[in-house]
Amino acid sequence: MAGPQQWTEAEVRRLRMLAKRKVSADNIAKSLGRYVGSVKTKALELRLIVSKKVKAKGKWLPPCGAT
Repeated sequence: MAGPQQWTEAEVRRLRMLAKRKVSADNIAKSLGRYVGSVKTKALELRLIVSKKVKAKGKWLPPCGAT
């Protein structure tokens, strides 16, 4: 069984950007390919507030690393 996956700088930047846009933790997790609990834990560590509900319905978020 693998241990916790380390957060890359790119993932942290994306988390900060999406949290600032008020994207839900669920959608951030899907975008980063991580568990919701992992996203919430990292957001707490970084003192970020992640939304519980999606503010902008229908917005598509490309996977992390996509340009």
